Amino acid sequence: MAKLDANDVARERGSVGLAAELDAKQGAAPVVGGRKHTRKKLLAGFRQALDDTYSGRNATVPWPWRYLNQTESLCPGDVTVVAGLPGHTKSLIIQEAILSWLIGGIDCRVLFYEKDRNFYLRRALAQLGENGRLTSREHLRRHQADAEAALQANEDRLGDFAERISDIHDIEPTLDAMLGWIQKQCAAGVRIIVVDPVTAADAGDKPWNSERRFLADARKALDKSGTTLVLVTHNRGGAPRRLQDLTIDDIAGARAQGRFIDSCFWIYTHGDEQESEVIQSVGRCTVTHDRTIRLIKVRDGNWQGRSLAYSLDGEKLRFVEHGVIV
Repeated sequence: MAKLDANDVARERGSVGLAAELDAKQGAAPVVGGRKHTRKKLLAGFRQALDDTYSGRNATVPWPWRYLNQTESLCPGDVTVVAGLPGHTKSLIIQEAILSWLIGGIDCRVLFYEKDRNFYLRRALAQLGENGRLTSREHLRRHQADAEAALQANEDRLGDFAERISDIHDIEPTLDAMLGWIQKQCAAGVRIIVVDPVTAADAGDKPWNSERRFLADARKALDKSGTTLVLVTHNRGGAPRRLQDLTIDDIAGARAQGRFIDSCFWIYTHGDEQESEVIQSVGRCTVTHDRTIRLIKVRDGNWQGRSLAYSLDGEKLRFVEHGVIV
């Protein structure tokens, strides 16, 4: 029987880290993920990633608001969570972002679970036409000319949006069906995928396990294609804490999502307008706002742990960003 050296013993006992260290000392290729890689091959992959960044091939997709954009939360392969209480306009702000991305030529797909396609198209008509009254069925009945004018001016953009929507009639509300849909979009080279809300999916008897597997498998597809996944979710349950005290543990599915997400924002609608001092490009000033976005987690960009002041312009059904709250 051949005599085993220390390196052989390390591998036999499963000590991959020790084996890699011994290999390195002996000049052999290190063991990474059960395979041998030369330093040249490892750095070649990193060099390609740098070149893709320099050329813009894997550029971060911009949010349509200056300070939120500085979080750099739409990088290739990222998972970003937008959370909040029911009715706090999470879907509305995400839809405005989707329309902005489509107008900018960024390929995206969205899976809406709460309402059907026509509901979101009516909202889009109001946002593109900058007329919030177009979301009202009564207004549409009485003022058909308003809707027709907005439709004629934005028909192509509405068509682009309509083609990129899937809803509950298309995809079953289960994690397996949702994962299959995400993997299909990644394989097709879609740059941004939105699921609203992820909490609509049936996670089975052991949600913490199925949700963890869902995100792990989705992450593999995202990393391979350079796609960003945006998940809209709700609060974990119970009375929410103060905005400044919120953590990832306060979002639904926190036990599974905490390790896999790159950014997490919490949008909160105030009952009454708030007055806050904010940082803007021209300096500090005091503003009134009716919404706050709390930046619970920011992996790559700025403003981790800070809050941004927003207002909803009801006339245009658009969000106005005021700055970073001091």
